[in-house]
Amino acid sequence: MIRKSQLFLAVAALAGMNVAMAACNTTQWGQGTPPGGAAVGGPIADGPVNTDGNAALTNRYSGKCALASSAAGRYVQDGLPSAESSYISRFYVKPNTTGESVVFQAMADEATDYAIFKISFDATAGAFKFYGSNGAGGFGTPVSVTTVNGSPIVPNRWYMIETDFKRNAGTSGGTLAASVIGNRGNTVALTGTTPSTATLTAGNIVLADAGDGVDYVQLGWISGGAGTELIVDAFESRRSTAIGSLKRGDANNSGTCTSGDATQALQEVNAITANNEPGLKLGQTDCNESGSVTAGDATCILNLVNADTASGGTRVCGVPSV
Repeated sequence: MIRKSQLFLAVAALAGMNVAMAACNTTQWGQGTPPGGAAVGGPIADGPVNTDGNAALTNRYSGKCALASSAAGRYVQDGLPSAESSYISRFYVKPNTTGESVVFQAMADEATDYAIFKISFDATAGAFKFYGSNGAGGFGTPVSVTTVNGSPIVPNRWYMIETDFKRNAGTSGGTLAASVIGNRGNTVALTGTTPSTATLTAGNIVLADAGDGVDYVQLGWISGGAGTELIVDAFESRRSTAIGSLKRGDANNSGTCTSGDATQALQEVNAITANNEPGLKLGQTDCNESGSVTAGDATCILNLVNADTASGGTRVCGVPSV
């Protein structure tokens, strides 16, 4: 599972790391000093082909592996932040859970650590929920995202979540802007998609101290809920500048989508069937974001390519070119 951070110049090389260089393990996590270390509870980093001692995952979003948790209390931590007053993050999640499960927390490292904000997946409500600290060790009323692309949010599909936290002045000036997109299928929004958004405004995030900021983050199946599995992938964090989504359908990670990517998606289907790890692709083969790579993803890629061509070359992998 690739983990990128641009919070410190010391990890500038890591920020530019190609997914091909990222080993399927959790050792790239835990930098800095997060309480409890890199991985808590034994989450597994692996891919859809089992070539090591771990149980093989059935899917990932990008690169050759992702991070899977089979129960609550299994997650990884990034300790590179340090009282960040501005913190941007992006990750992909595929929750196959019931009830409400916390998948991300941005923590303040204080005498008593607490989450400045957290994100949960509520399968019962069909929603991603965004909570802000109430300053007393609890949380206020969440803001929910219940639909993307006009469709309800459901378990066992890939969704991208991007957050932008700003501390601002005082203990109650903090804000959070969040966006959610995913599960786009073979035909939905091939020429661009507008993410669903959620906002916590000033007063909805209350800090214990005006100088508190994001000191470390947790990602995975942190707490709550039940079910069989929660998978996360493609985490990245920054102090500034929006991150955005990866290019779905860009199977070879070249930055564009062509008919060759459809061919590569089919090659990956064969590689998974043959348990051939070198045959896995480095980009985003799960074009329809269904949670697994099938021949339908090749169809999705060809649909994207045709839509891009019909736009007169103003789009790349279904999003506007810049």
